[in-house]
Amino acid sequence: MFCEMKYSLSEYAIDAEYEQKLRNQKSAFIDATNTRKAVHLTMVTTFGIKANAHSGIVQNEVKLDDLFA
Repeated sequence: MFCEMKYSLSEYAIDAEYEQKLRNQKSAFIDATNTRKAVHLTMVTTFGIKANAHSGIVQNEVKLDDLFA
């Protein structure tokens, strides 16, 4: 699992540039750990991820409310 945390005043929107950054970070993680297992991107955000053309990179999301439930 690869986690990324973002604070935002509303749903967090992933744009093309940030999607590429996440792909690069995930790839660097896989190379550094030499894992042969699947690596899933999990976003921890205040209000969730806004659905758009770039949000498909995220497999799991944790919202602030989930942490206090």
